[in-house]
Amino acid sequence: MKTYLSNLAFLLIAFVGQTQTVKNPTQIFNEARFSINYSATDNTNISNTIGFGTGIYHTSFKESKVNLVAGLGYTRTNLTAESRTLSFDEKLENIKYAFHKIAVPVTARFNFGSKAKVFAELGPQFNVNLTLREEGNKVRNGQELGAVSTKSNTYSNLSALGALGAILPFKNKEILIRAAYTYNFSDYNIGFKQDWIMTNHYFSLGVGYKW
Repeated sequence: MKTYLSNLAFLLIAFVGQTQTVKNPTQIFNEARFSINYSATDNTNISNTIGFGTGIYHTSFKESKVNLVAGLGYTRTNLTAESRTLSFDEKLENIKYAFHKIAVPVTARFNFGSKAKVFAELGPQFNVNLTLREEGNKVRNGQELGAVSTKSNTYSNLSALGALGAILPFKNKEILIRAAYTYNFSDYNIGFKQDWIMTNHYFSLGVGYKW
């Protein structure tokens, strides 16, 4: 846990250092977003479902056609499964998985247009996965034993992030509309003995406010 928090602290210190040239402290962050996401695992044992995310970001080189966007976000993604085997006489049914993570994306944003813009965004994202929680009903020899909940340890991984969107002027500020896809480079079944690999790729559709 300490290692992951140290890595996150290092990234945040580097980020804050990059913004020290900003004269107005309120400009350390100049973009906020909220999004709805939909999991995109391709495993037939698992069903995709809806989650959400939010975050605050800093855009550097704002007057350029290519911006550097970095920030701090929280994302919850969800999956479900009908059942999985625990032992020869036990299984878990009606399973829900919830992924909670802190994300630090660093992306290049390519802008097209002047006042109203469209953009493409691409870059890496460092994740501190706070927990993967599994909840379901335990069944032994056909008899229900009640609800159980298990969670994994904290760990980190890396994602690739791509997005398309539009930036529209709004009362001397800007409104952002953004569709993104996040591809995680590792599976998420840490701490569980499962018969399938649980990936956590996802699509997201969000709105933001830029000042």
